[in-house]
Amino acid sequence: LAADERKRRVKTHGGGAIEAWLGGATEVERTAAIDAGGFNALRVYPDGSRLVGVGAAANARAATVYKPDGKVEKVLGGHERFVSSVASDGVHIACGSFGGSIRLYNAKTFEILGQLQHGSDVFGLALLGDLLVSGGFDGKVKRWSIRELTCTATLTEHTGGIRSLDVSEEAIVSGSLDKTVRIWPRDGTDSRHTLLHPDLVFTVSLAGDALVT
Repeated sequence: LAADERKRRVKTHGGGAIEAWLGGATEVERTAAIDAGGFNALRVYPDGSRLVGVGAAANARAATVYKPDGKVEKVLGGHERFVSSVASDGVHIACGSFGGSIRLYNAKTFEILGQLQHGSDVFGLALLGDLLVSGGFDGKVKRWSIRELTCTATLTEHTGGIRSLDVSEEAIVSGSLDKTVRIWPRDGTDSRHTLLHPDLVFTVSLAGDALVT
């Protein structure tokens, strides 16, 4: 499940069909039948102009960029193992895979900009400006400079694998298999808050002042 800045939501089904709703609506705005066999992750460009799906059964080692009508615009290949996570801010696309590889692309031209190594299977990615955040099965959250293609900090307080990340101008949020959600400063290395969750945390999302898990 993913959403754009107009709060339109998209959902994928196991067979590959994608449904879209307008924010607050209960009826489907549009359905695109995509022969992909399901996805590991979806992200919508903030302006709603493109959808990126990764880890599709039909092409598990690639990310696929779709137009609003469901037609394929670009397949971003080159991953050696299954692609497990994706993030896009409409300027960049980041794709993470088993084995820890992260590939960065220009979201307009689809040119590859570089490749990073998290060190463990990557299940969480988030982008904002020059900041890329990755989360791995090793429980580590890493901050990267997109411009420099370097890791600027490693955050190590989780005791279980990271499954989801989000980032804002003020904070980084991480959800983990250790049943906690941690809120980190953009620049520091010690978490500000630790929220206990009753179960494994697979999704975190910031929506204004609200945090959804």
